Amino acid sequence: MSKTALVFGATGISGIAAIDALLQDSSYERIIGISRRPVDRQGVDHISIDLINSSDNQIADILIKGGADTSTHVFFYAYIDSQDIEEQNSVNNKLFDKSISAVSKACPNLKSFHLQTGYKYYMPGFTAEKFPPLPFKEDSKRQGHVPNFFYYHQEDKLAIVAEENGWNWTVSRPCAIAGYSKGNWMSVSVTAALYAFGCKEFGENLHYPGPLICYDMDYDNSTAKNNAEFQLYVVEHAQNRAFNINDGKPYQFNTLWPQIAAYFGLELPSPPAQDVEIKAGEFLKVVHSVTEWAERHKYDFPKLVKKYDLDPKTFEYANWSSIEIAAALPYPIVGDMDSARSIGWNKTVDTYTDGTVAPVSASQSILFTLIHSVFAEDHSCTNYLFDPPITQTEMDEEYKTAVKFFNYDKGTLPTPIFVTSRGLENILPWLLKTERGEIRGGYLSPCSQVRISQMVITLKNILYQHIDWSPKYFYDPNNKIQCRWYLMCQREFTWIESTLHFLTLPITFWNFLSFDVLEQRPNHLDPTFIVPTGKPCKKPYQEYDYLLKIPAEKEQEKKQPGSK
Repeated sequence: MSKTALVFGATGISGIAAIDALLQDSSYERIIGISRRPVDRQGVDHISIDLINSSDNQIADILIKGGADTSTHVFFYAYIDSQDIEEQNSVNNKLFDKSISAVSKACPNLKSFHLQTGYKYYMPGFTAEKFPPLPFKEDSKRQGHVPNFFYYHQEDKLAIVAEENGWNWTVSRPCAIAGYSKGNWMSVSVTAALYAFGCKEFGENLHYPGPLICYDMDYDNSTAKNNAEFQLYVVEHAQNRAFNINDGKPYQFNTLWPQIAAYFGLELPSPPAQDVEIKAGEFLKVVHSVTEWAERHKYDFPKLVKKYDLDPKTFEYANWSSIEIAAALPYPIVGDMDSARSIGWNKTVDTYTDGTVAPVSASQSILFTLIHSVFAEDHSCTNYLFDPPITQTEMDEEYKTAVKFFNYDKGTLPTPIFVTSRGLENILPWLLKTERGEIRGGYLSPCSQVRISQMVITLKNILYQHIDWSPKYFYDPNNKIQCRWYLMCQREFTWIESTLHFLTLPITFWNFLSFDVLEQRPNHLDPTFIVPTGKPCKKPYQEYDYLLKIPAEKEQEKKQPGSK
């Protein structure tokens, strides 16, 4: 049976991750995104609905007119944030009630309704004296000190309406979600990046928001991509149940925070976090308030926006309190995953690397995330650079080959060269297509220059820090396979180094260079690089020196009177 997915909140951090997961699932014939802003993905039908100011009948009519009446699966991520708990509960309850009522009227073929809530189910209001036992279990007793808490209301409402309509319902409860969506800075990593970026610009040290005890505490993280993949899995393998979902193992700020500081060239105080007293029942111990820091600098942020040509609302999007909550909880936040494991979900992802560049150190992957978070105005470009077209299966196969032929441990040659090469390979199409207009006009915005510079620095770090290029470590002229790997890596290294050099040239050179040659990347599997005799080939890799030369005809054009 063909399936049609209806995604509420399609442009949020979780919604866009669900859209991406659905696009990879061939069993879904059609995907419909519900949001006020357009969904920036090909292959997705968009229906714009104001869920707050429309009645359930109006929403139902819009769904039917948009062809959503054929929907078989609903994924619900719509959410309105508010610092006032009563208002947050009220607005989200109304939003959900109207949406599920409209779906019941407009979607007669619906089979499944999935709702995402979260770990706040176990600690509404963040009150220490009501904190449930750890790890959080799905059947933990509800905390009744927050009247009309919207997570409880939504889950109860879903169960009632689903039973009335014969739907299967499921609920997922992630912890703090790591992801990205333009205009939505609820991701802790994005807010931390903006905080560090501001500290660098203002000449300040990067103060850890919480106390020392939190610096070493275990916290769960729920990567949006992993959440979405689980949610597609759970609607097919379970019914009428709620599930925790996290990355499979907790993280600690004592690893993350120094890497953020190092990336931005910031100093950490010594000690990096203050050892302050935590009183009994104290649930949040903010030592250095990021919210107050942002308030002090609210008139400085527009200057940074202008200096780096950023989205004017960059700092308005920031959810400063999110980093305080994440870094100042003097209790571990850990959820039990037994329920998910019981239905066959055994996936565990590395929170830092998000399962895409696993053999590379966690810190380098964090840098990728920070570069994207701070400098990329168009968040859809993430698919080019930060989700390179290399699967975990490919990574594992390359690792097996490395162990077999080089006797190397995981994380060394040849994986880093391929991660770097694939990542750089996918920077170029994005760079040349997205920035082509600016470059050929003889101008590259300061923001673009910073973004490119940071990408180059990060890739160089991976290239030089993780690989020992001494041939004696991995080159045996009598072994044709090792020789093949050596030549292939040398070729990749030359291509990467030449291209990185190209990207760091003065911007005035860019106007006169041929962009096409950058796309003529050597083929990994070129058979001419198999060396049966063990002797080097005449030209083991393509020469790229000409990349850095201005073609004669373009040099003449440059000198013509009237030319820019």
